[in-house]
Amino acid sequence: MKENYNKFYDFLQKYNVPSNVKGIVPAIFTEDKYFVGGEDIKNGLKNISQIEDISLNKKSINNKKSAFKTLGILGAGLLDGFNPCAISMLLFFLSFILASDKRNILIIGGGFILGTFIAYFLLGTVLYSVLGIINGRLIRKIITYLMLILVFTLAVLNIKDYLNIKKGDYGKVSLQLPLFLRKLSHGIIKFFTNVKSNIFIMTSLAFLLGFIISFTEFLCTGQIYLPTIVSMIQTGDKGIYNVQAIFRLIIYNIGFVIPLIVICLFTYFGQRILDISEVFRKNLEKIKLANALFFAIIFVLILINIM
Repeated sequence: MKENYNKFYDFLQKYNVPSNVKGIVPAIFTEDKYFVGGEDIKNGLKNISQIEDISLNKKSINNKKSAFKTLGILGAGLLDGFNPCAISMLLFFLSFILASDKRNILIIGGGFILGTFIAYFLLGTVLYSVLGIINGRLIRKIITYLMLILVFTLAVLNIKDYLNIKKGDYGKVSLQLPLFLRKLSHGIIKFFTNVKSNIFIMTSLAFLLGFIISFTEFLCTGQIYLPTIVSMIQTGDKGIYNVQAIFRLIIYNIGFVIPLIVICLFTYFGQRILDISEVFRKNLEKIKLANALFFAIIFVLILINIM
């Protein structure tokens, strides 16, 4: 009994309980509060319960926001996967494989796509890490405004491309891989596909090819990737080793390779390269319009963040 009384007295002293209520029992001590007497305990616990309910509601809202953000990033990756540069390079590569080894097109094509996936994921982690560790307020502000100008310009250019494609003026399309990079990529693909060997060597070369080509076409495909990464950083995904951010980069790149996987499957099951290319050409204006909408949304999000 004496030991219990001593503990009780220690709590009274620690929580600075006024002398006029020191002898009242029952008493409850929480992390930062105390309640003395039946009525006080009843009211106090009721308030704590309400605070916990608010906390749980906030957690639920945050979880929903996180899920919505992840779906948005998947959608951005999927939209980027329909990029003319990525599609055309894969079709060019598959046309060479079809001429020599149609039976193994899924395995060799899969190697190319895996190389593309890993290259883009690594590029994303590097960009995320570099942009995420910039602490200087002035530098971060400059980057934000530069990104604002970039996404606005890309939105306008995509609308311009949409209007030109609608009129059939494909030669006036602005947002495409520069001619020298296209020639470089085509040359690399021709060089690799001229090598004739067993399936393991061919798949390994396809993987390496997909990895290298990803860097040559990044000027084109990175137009959606970079603003997405900046948006991730500005809306809370900060820190070099942020697990959630790494997970979202993986999600983005899964979305990016889905169209490539579908094209590879269609080719394997007998769809002609020219037919796939024609379907893509007919829907190019819709892709450009979707890109313009994406950049407009990113522009608004960045603007809201800096206001």
